[in-house]
Amino acid sequence: MDIQCSQQSKQRGNLRLNKPRQEFEQHFERHFEQHRSLLYGVAYRMLGSVADTEDILQETYLRWHQSKDIKNTKAFLITVVTRLCIDQLKSARHQREEYIGSWLPEPLVKKLGHQKGSDELLHLSETLSFAFMVLLEKLNPTERAVYILKQAFEFEYAEISEVVNKTESHCRQLDHRARKHIANNRVRYETDKQTHQRLYANFMKAIGSGETEELVKILASESILYSDGGGKVKAALRPIFGADKIARFFIGIGKKFSGRISAQPAILNGALGIITFDQGEIQGAISFAIKQGKVQNIFYISNPDKLKHIPSILDAAPKSASDSAT
Repeated sequence: MDIQCSQQSKQRGNLRLNKPRQEFEQHFERHFEQHRSLLYGVAYRMLGSVADTEDILQETYLRWHQSKDIKNTKAFLITVVTRLCIDQLKSARHQREEYIGSWLPEPLVKKLGHQKGSDELLHLSETLSFAFMVLLEKLNPTERAVYILKQAFEFEYAEISEVVNKTESHCRQLDHRARKHIANNRVRYETDKQTHQRLYANFMKAIGSGETEELVKILASESILYSDGGGKVKAALRPIFGADKIARFFIGIGKKFSGRISAQPAILNGALGIITFDQGEIQGAISFAIKQGKVQNIFYISNPDKLKHIPSILDAAPKSASDSAT
Protein backbone atom coordinates (compact mmCIF):
# COMPACT_ATOMS: atom_id res chain seq x y z
CA MET A 1 0.00 0.00 0.00
CA ASP A 2 2.78 2.40 0.95
CA ILE A 3 4.66 1.45 -2.21
CA GLN A 4 1.58 2.12 -4.35
CA CYS A 5 1.02 5.54 -2.75
CA SER A 6 4.68 6.39 -3.28
CA GLN A 7 4.46 5.50 -6.97
CA GLN A 8 1.29 7.57 -7.42
CA SER A 9 2.94 10.57 -5.72
CA LYS A 10 5.96 10.20 -8.00
CA GLN A 11 3.72 10.11 -11.10
CA ARG A 12 1.89 13.26 -9.98
CA GLY A 13 5.23 14.94 -9.41
CA ASN A 14 6.40 14.00 -12.91
CA LEU A 15 3.20 15.43 -14.35
CA ARG A 16 3.79 18.71 -12.53
CA LEU A 17 7.38 18.83 -13.82
CA ASN A 18 6.27 18.00 -17.40
CA LYS A 19 3.48 20.57 -17.51
CA PRO A 20 5.78 23.60 -18.15
CA ARG A 21 7.50 21.59 -20.88
CA GLN A 22 4.17 20.70 -22.49
CA GLU A 23 3.08 24.33 -22.42
CA PHE A 24 6.41 25.32 -23.97
CA GLU A 25 5.94 22.79 -26.81
CA GLN A 26 2.37 23.95 -27.38
CA HIS A 27 3.58 27.54 -27.54
CA PHE A 28 6.06 26.58 -30.30
CA GLU A 29 3.44 24.64 -32.23
CA ARG A 30 0.92 27.49 -32.10
CA HIS A 31 3.43 29.99 -33.44
CA PHE A 32 4.53 27.62 -36.21
CA GLU A 33 0.95 26.91 -37.25
CA GLN A 34 0.35 30.65 -37.69
CA HIS A 35 2.84 30.59 -40.57
CA ARG A 36 2.23 27.07 -41.86
CA SER A 37 0.07 27.99 -44.87
CA LEU A 38 2.64 30.51 -46.09
CA LEU A 39 5.52 28.07 -45.60
CA TYR A 40 3.61 25.27 -47.30
CA GLY A 41 2.68 27.53 -50.21
CA VAL A 42 6.28 28.56 -50.81
CA ALA A 43 7.73 25.06 -50.43
CA TYR A 44 5.17 23.39 -52.68
CA ARG A 45 5.61 25.97 -55.45
CA MET A 46 9.37 25.49 -55.16
CA LEU A 47 9.37 21.67 -55.16
CA GLY A 48 6.10 20.52 -56.72
CA SER A 49 6.06 17.62 -54.27
CA VAL A 50 3.64 17.15 -51.39
CA ALA A 51 5.90 14.64 -49.63
CA ASP A 52 9.02 16.81 -49.99
CA THR A 53 7.08 19.86 -48.83
CA GLU A 54 6.04 18.08 -45.65
CA ASP A 55 9.65 17.01 -45.05
CA ILE A 56 10.91 20.56 -45.55
CA LEU A 57 8.34 21.93 -43.08
CA GLN A 58 9.32 19.30 -40.53
CA GLU A 59 13.00 20.17 -40.87
CA THR A 60 12.18 23.88 -40.63
CA TYR A 61 10.22 23.31 -37.43
CA LEU A 62 13.12 21.38 -35.87
CA ARG A 63 15.65 24.09 -36.77
CA TRP A 64 13.38 26.78 -35.37
CA HIS A 65 12.79 24.76 -32.21
CA GLN A 66 16.52 24.39 -31.66
CA SER A 67 17.39 28.03 -32.34
CA LYS A 68 17.62 30.81 -29.79
CA ASP A 69 17.13 34.57 -29.73
CA ILE A 70 15.00 34.75 -32.88
CA LYS A 71 13.69 38.28 -33.23
CA ASN A 72 11.46 37.78 -36.26
CA THR A 73 9.83 34.35 -36.39
CA LYS A 74 8.24 34.76 -39.83
CA ALA A 75 11.48 35.96 -41.42
CA PHE A 76 13.43 33.12 -39.85
CA LEU A 77 10.96 30.43 -40.96
CA ILE A 78 10.58 31.68 -44.52
CA THR A 79 14.37 31.94 -44.86
CA VAL A 80 14.92 28.38 -43.65
CA VAL A 81 12.15 26.97 -45.87
CA THR A 82 13.35 28.81 -48.97
CA ARG A 83 17.01 27.93 -48.53
CA LEU A 84 16.21 24.27 -47.86
CA CYS A 85 14.12 24.21 -51.03
CA ILE A 86 16.88 25.85 -53.08
CA ASP A 87 19.39 23.27 -51.81
CA GLN A 88 17.01 20.41 -52.58
CA LEU A 89 16.30 21.67 -56.09
CA LYS A 90 20.02 21.95 -56.78
CA SER A 91 20.66 18.40 -55.60
CA ALA A 92 17.59 17.06 -57.44
CA ARG A 93 18.27 18.82 -60.76
CA HIS A 94 20.09 15.79 -62.17
CA GLN A 95 17.19 13.54 -61.15
CA ARG A 96 14.71 15.88 -62.85
CA GLU A 97 16.82 15.87 -66.02
CA GLU A 98 16.95 12.05 -65.99
CA TYR A 99 13.24 11.70 -65.18
CA ILE A 100 11.45 9.21 -67.41
CA GLY A 101 8.80 11.02 -69.43
CA SER A 102 7.21 14.37 -68.65
CA TRP A 103 7.66 15.64 -65.10
CA LEU A 104 4.50 17.00 -63.49
CA PRO A 105 3.97 18.13 -59.89
CA GLU A 106 2.20 15.97 -57.34
CA PRO A 107 -1.41 17.17 -57.31
CA LEU A 108 -2.82 19.04 -54.35
CA VAL A 109 -6.20 17.37 -54.01
CA LYS A 110 -9.35 18.45 -52.20
CA LYS A 111 -12.81 16.94 -52.36
CA LEU A 112 -15.19 18.97 -54.51
CA GLY A 113 -16.90 21.63 -52.37
CA HIS A 114 -14.08 21.68 -49.81
CA GLN A 115 -11.47 23.67 -51.72
CA LYS A 116 -11.29 26.47 -49.16
CA GLY A 117 -10.42 26.60 -45.52
CA SER A 118 -7.35 24.34 -45.73
CA ASP A 119 -3.95 25.53 -44.58
CA GLU A 120 -2.28 23.78 -47.48
CA LEU A 121 -4.52 25.44 -50.06
CA LEU A 122 -4.49 28.91 -48.60
CA HIS A 123 -3.06 31.56 -50.97
CA LEU A 124 -4.63 29.77 -53.95
CA SER A 125 -3.86 31.48 -57.22
CA GLU A 126 -2.94 30.78 -60.79
CA THR A 127 0.61 30.10 -59.58
CA LEU A 128 -0.58 26.70 -58.34
CA SER A 129 -1.90 25.48 -61.69
CA PHE A 130 -0.16 22.60 -63.45
CA ALA A 131 0.54 24.79 -66.48
CA PHE A 132 2.24 27.38 -64.32
CA MET A 133 4.17 24.86 -62.22
CA VAL A 134 5.59 23.38 -65.43
CA LEU A 135 6.78 26.85 -66.46
CA LEU A 136 8.53 27.28 -63.11
CA GLU A 137 10.62 24.20 -63.87
CA LYS A 138 12.52 26.22 -66.47
CA LEU A 139 13.85 28.63 -63.83
CA ASN A 140 16.99 27.95 -61.83
CA PRO A 141 16.41 27.40 -58.07
CA THR A 142 17.27 30.95 -56.96
CA GLU A 143 15.29 32.58 -59.78
CA ARG A 144 12.35 30.40 -58.82
CA ALA A 145 12.60 31.40 -55.16
CA VAL A 146 12.80 35.12 -55.94
CA TYR A 147 9.93 34.94 -58.41
CA ILE A 148 7.65 33.00 -56.05
CA LEU A 149 8.34 35.23 -53.06
CA LYS A 150 7.80 38.41 -55.08
CA GLN A 151 5.02 37.50 -57.50
CA ALA A 152 3.02 34.92 -55.52
CA PHE A 153 3.48 36.28 -51.99
CA GLU A 154 4.36 39.95 -52.57
CA PHE A 155 7.53 40.07 -50.50
CA GLU A 156 9.63 43.22 -50.86
CA TYR A 157 13.03 42.96 -52.55
CA ALA A 158 14.70 43.95 -49.28
CA GLU A 159 13.05 40.98 -47.57
CA ILE A 160 13.87 38.62 -50.43
CA SER A 161 17.53 39.66 -50.44
CA GLU A 162 17.82 38.53 -46.82
CA VAL A 163 16.11 35.23 -47.60
CA VAL A 164 18.25 34.23 -50.58
CA ASN A 165 21.40 36.04 -49.42
CA LYS A 166 21.67 38.22 -52.53
CA THR A 167 21.73 41.99 -52.95
CA GLU A 168 18.48 43.80 -53.68
CA SER A 169 19.80 44.73 -57.11
CA HIS A 170 20.59 41.12 -57.89
CA CYS A 171 17.13 40.04 -56.71
CA ARG A 172 15.53 42.58 -59.03
CA GLN A 173 17.54 41.16 -61.93
CA LEU A 174 16.57 37.59 -61.05
CA ASP A 175 12.90 38.53 -60.81
CA HIS A 176 13.03 40.45 -64.10
CA ARG A 177 14.64 37.48 -65.85
CA ALA A 178 12.09 35.06 -64.39
CA ARG A 179 9.13 37.32 -65.28
CA LYS A 180 10.42 37.66 -68.85
CA HIS A 181 10.65 33.90 -69.25
CA ILE A 182 7.19 33.35 -67.76
CA ALA A 183 5.63 36.10 -69.90
CA ASN A 184 7.15 34.69 -73.10
CA ASN A 185 5.70 31.23 -72.48
CA ARG A 186 2.55 31.92 -70.49
CA VAL A 187 -0.94 31.37 -71.86
CA ARG A 188 -3.99 32.79 -70.11
CA TYR A 189 -6.48 30.00 -69.59
CA GLU A 190 -10.17 30.10 -68.75
CA THR A 191 -11.26 29.33 -65.20
CA ASP A 192 -15.04 29.27 -65.64
CA LYS A 193 -16.37 26.46 -63.46
CA GLN A 194 -19.31 25.55 -65.70
CA THR A 195 -17.05 25.23 -68.73
CA HIS A 196 -14.74 22.92 -66.80
CA GLN A 197 -17.64 20.79 -65.59
CA ARG A 198 -19.08 20.45 -69.09
CA LEU A 199 -15.76 19.48 -70.66
CA TYR A 200 -14.87 16.96 -67.94
CA ALA A 201 -18.31 15.37 -68.22
CA ASN A 202 -18.03 15.09 -72.02
CA PHE A 203 -14.45 13.83 -71.68
CA MET A 204 -15.40 10.93 -69.38
CA LYS A 205 -18.54 10.15 -71.38
CA ALA A 206 -16.52 9.86 -74.60
CA ILE A 207 -13.93 7.62 -72.95
CA GLY A 208 -16.64 5.43 -71.43
CA SER A 209 -18.43 5.02 -74.77
CA GLY A 210 -15.27 4.77 -76.87
CA GLU A 211 -16.38 7.59 -79.17
CA THR A 212 -13.19 9.10 -80.58
CA GLU A 213 -15.04 11.75 -82.60
CA GLU A 214 -16.86 13.02 -79.51
CA LEU A 215 -13.57 13.37 -77.65
CA VAL A 216 -11.97 15.23 -80.54
CA LYS A 217 -14.81 17.78 -80.42
CA ILE A 218 -13.82 19.07 -76.97
CA LEU A 219 -10.10 19.28 -77.76
CA ALA A 220 -8.40 22.23 -79.44
CA SER A 221 -6.78 21.16 -82.71
CA GLU A 222 -3.34 22.13 -81.34
CA SER A 223 -3.94 20.63 -77.88
CA ILE A 224 -1.08 18.96 -75.97
CA LEU A 225 -1.11 16.05 -73.53
CA TYR A 226 1.55 15.81 -70.82
CA SER A 227 1.57 12.35 -69.26
CA ASP A 228 3.60 11.54 -66.14
CA GLY A 229 4.05 7.86 -65.33
CA GLY A 230 7.54 8.32 -63.93
CA GLY A 231 8.68 5.03 -65.46
CA LYS A 232 6.52 3.22 -62.89
CA VAL A 233 3.50 2.62 -65.14
CA LYS A 234 2.95 2.74 -68.89
CA ALA A 235 2.59 6.32 -70.09
CA ALA A 236 3.52 8.51 -73.05
CA LEU A 237 7.22 9.31 -72.70
CA ARG A 238 6.88 12.55 -74.67
CA PRO A 239 4.09 15.09 -74.97
CA ILE A 240 1.38 14.11 -77.46
CA PHE A 241 0.36 16.84 -79.89
CA GLY A 242 -2.97 17.19 -81.67
CA ALA A 243 -6.57 16.37 -80.89
CA ASP A 244 -6.72 13.16 -82.95
CA LYS A 245 -3.66 11.57 -81.33
CA ILE A 246 -4.74 12.59 -77.81
CA ALA A 247 -8.24 11.23 -78.39
CA ARG A 248 -6.87 7.88 -79.57
CA PHE A 249 -4.57 7.75 -76.53
CA PHE A 250 -7.43 8.14 -74.04
CA ILE A 251 -9.85 5.94 -75.96
CA GLY A 252 -7.14 3.28 -75.83
CA ILE A 253 -6.95 3.65 -72.04
CA GLY A 254 -10.72 3.37 -71.85
CA LYS A 255 -10.66 0.11 -73.80
CA LYS A 256 -7.78 -1.26 -71.72
CA PHE A 257 -9.68 -0.64 -68.48
CA SER A 258 -13.09 -1.42 -69.96
CA GLY A 259 -15.64 -1.86 -67.18
CA ARG A 260 -13.04 -1.07 -64.52
CA ILE A 261 -12.35 2.65 -64.91
CA SER A 262 -14.31 5.14 -62.80
CA ALA A 263 -13.88 8.80 -62.01
CA GLN A 264 -14.63 11.44 -59.43
CA PRO A 265 -14.42 15.24 -59.77
CA ALA A 266 -12.07 16.94 -57.33
CA ILE A 267 -10.14 20.15 -56.85
CA LEU A 268 -6.61 19.73 -58.24
CA ASN A 269 -4.22 22.58 -57.52
CA GLY A 270 -7.09 24.98 -56.98
CA ALA A 271 -9.04 24.10 -60.13
CA LEU A 272 -11.60 21.50 -61.11
CA GLY A 273 -10.10 18.16 -62.17
CA ILE A 274 -10.83 14.46 -61.96
CA ILE A 275 -9.38 11.51 -60.09
CA THR A 276 -9.62 8.21 -61.98
CA PHE A 277 -9.89 4.80 -60.33
CA ASP A 278 -9.18 1.24 -61.43
CA GLN A 279 -11.56 -1.04 -59.51
CA GLY A 280 -11.60 1.39 -56.60
CA GLU A 281 -7.84 2.02 -56.52
CA ILE A 282 -6.59 5.49 -57.48
CA GLN A 283 -5.18 5.24 -60.99
CA GLY A 284 -4.62 8.83 -62.10
CA ALA A 285 -5.25 12.55 -61.76
CA ILE A 286 -6.27 14.67 -64.76
CA SER A 287 -6.32 18.44 -65.08
CA PHE A 288 -7.34 20.56 -68.08
CA ALA A 289 -6.10 23.93 -69.27
CA ILE A 290 -8.99 25.47 -71.20
CA LYS A 291 -8.97 28.22 -73.81
CA GLN A 292 -11.87 29.48 -75.93
CA GLY A 293 -14.17 26.77 -74.62
CA LYS A 294 -11.91 23.86 -75.59
CA VAL A 295 -9.22 21.80 -73.88
CA GLN A 296 -5.84 23.29 -74.75
CA ASN A 297 -3.61 21.18 -72.52
CA ILE A 298 -4.16 18.01 -70.52
CA PHE A 299 -1.99 17.09 -67.55
CA TYR A 300 -2.30 13.40 -66.71
CA ILE A 301 -0.50 12.00 -63.66
CA SER A 302 -0.42 8.21 -63.28
CA ASN A 303 2.90 7.83 -61.41
CA PRO A 304 1.75 5.93 -58.29
CA ASP A 305 4.38 7.68 -56.15
CA LYS A 306 2.65 10.99 -56.90
CA LEU A 307 -0.82 9.68 -56.11
CA LYS A 308 -0.33 7.87 -52.80
CA HIS A 309 -0.75 11.05 -50.74
CA ILE A 310 -4.26 11.75 -52.10
CA PRO A 311 -6.49 12.05 -49.03
CA SER A 312 -8.99 9.37 -48.08
CA ILE A 313 -11.77 11.99 -47.90
CA LEU A 314 -12.52 11.27 -51.56
CA ASP A 315 -15.64 9.14 -52.02
CA ALA A 316 -15.01 5.43 -51.63
CA ALA A 317 -17.30 4.47 -54.51
CA PRO A 318 -16.79 6.80 -57.51
CA LYS A 319 -19.01 6.61 -60.56
CA SER A 320 -18.15 4.62 -63.65
CA ALA A 321 -16.73 6.57 -66.59
CA SER A 322 -19.95 6.35 -68.58
CA ASP A 323 -22.00 7.69 -65.66
CA SER A 324 -19.64 10.53 -64.68
CA ALA A 325 -21.45 13.07 -66.86
CA THR A 326 -24.63 12.90 -64.78
